[in-house]
Amino acid sequence: MKISNKFLFINFLIAILILSISLSIFLIIDYRYQKDNIIKQLMNLNKTINESVDVYINALIENYLKSIADKNNTYIGKILKEYNDGQISVNDAKTKIKNYLKNIKIGKTGYVFIWNIKEAPDKIILDLHPEIEKEDVAYVDFVQTGVKLKNGYLEYLWGNPSDKSTRYKSMYLQYIKELDWIIAYSSYKEEFYFLFDIDKFRNLILGIRNFGNGNSFIIDYDGNIVIHPYLSGNFSNVKDIKGKYFIKEILEKKEGVITYYWPINGENNSLKNKKEYKKIAYYSPIEKFKLIVISTVYENHVFSYYYKIIKLALIILFIFIFLIFFITIKITNILLKPIYILNEKINEILKNYPSNEIINLEKFTIYKNENEIVSFSKFIEKIMDDINKINLKLKDEYNKEKKLKEEYENQKLFISKIIDLLPFAICVIDIENRILNYNSYFYKNYT
Repeated sequence: MKISNKFLFINFLIAILILSISLSIFLIIDYRYQKDNIIKQLMNLNKTINESVDVYINALIENYLKSIADKNNTYIGKILKEYNDGQISVNDAKTKIKNYLKNIKIGKTGYVFIWNIKEAPDKIILDLHPEIEKEDVAYVDFVQTGVKLKNGYLEYLWGNPSDKSTRYKSMYLQYIKELDWIIAYSSYKEEFYFLFDIDKFRNLILGIRNFGNGNSFIIDYDGNIVIHPYLSGNFSNVKDIKGKYFIKEILEKKEGVITYYWPINGENNSLKNKKEYKKIAYYSPIEKFKLIVISTVYENHVFSYYYKIIKLALIILFIFIFLIFFITIKITNILLKPIYILNEKINEILKNYPSNEIINLEKFTIYKNENEIVSFSKFIEKIMDDINKINLKLKDEYNKEKKLKEEYENQKLFISKIIDLLPFAICVIDIENRILNYNSYFYKNYT
């Protein structure tokens, strides 16, 4: 591959990778941020629903317990009148009221109990209670709160010795000054289901505005739909198109975030042959009533703008790719221009350089699809081979010349020795009368 093409490819690839990675990081961070923001909105929505449910049900329970208290006030008032008129003693009055109230049942397990607050806040004795009568409960926080309140509605966590765990209870308090009593009408909150007017409750919950084409609904701890815009029944074993038992997971975890697939709202109760879309849901419990509130949105609605950003980002990416491609070509040509100039210069020199049997320099050519550096290296390598051939040829010529010279000197020496042995004078001169050689006889007799 030509170095120009390789350079173009590498720089183009690096630029694309940098742009793609940067774009991906931006989109991932933005997606997580937006998803966190959506979950926060769903959490706030659940909080609003929880508070609405709490206010609505607390009002119902308070009115219900107050009505029970008001119903019993007739009898209590009659006993107090007898006490105030001196017809009975305080102990008789207390005994009659206790005997009357201990038979009152509120809901399934509710009952009436009485605090004796004569020595409050240091000492608060239970004058009436089904399990812990005569016990001092001044150490209990909500008892102190109730003593200060005297009259009105209060809720608290409580568990009798016979209960397996603590549960939320509601009570309505009524102060009897003459007896130093506070009478409490109480029951566990989960037992007040019968007070619900589902239609009014539905309108209250469904009237809370949602977003992202989503909806909020309420189920109980068994998976039964309590409030839903268009569904009813038990959904504990319902699964989405991916086979996910999302309601079962919600029932197990009670609180968290979950995604599942579901038809667009309003596609009636039948789930068959309906296209399902991904939903994001936040769910949280209303422990007091063993209910779970679930607020949902459709991902394709809340992220519709996000998909537009992705499309815009891809368009920008392709524009950058186009620009980078041409910029890289331009930079590559600039960087490799010296190699092409060198190519021309070498070929210009070679054009005037004669070839012979020793060296035959070919034109320096950068072949198609071949690396320019590789082509140049091959050319230099051939020149070096040719120079080596020349060097070997010159060495051979030098050795031959040296040998001829040695032979000449040897012959010259041999001739000189023969001349020197002759018994008469010999002298060799050139045409300019310069002595070139002579023998011993000549030297002895003529010098």
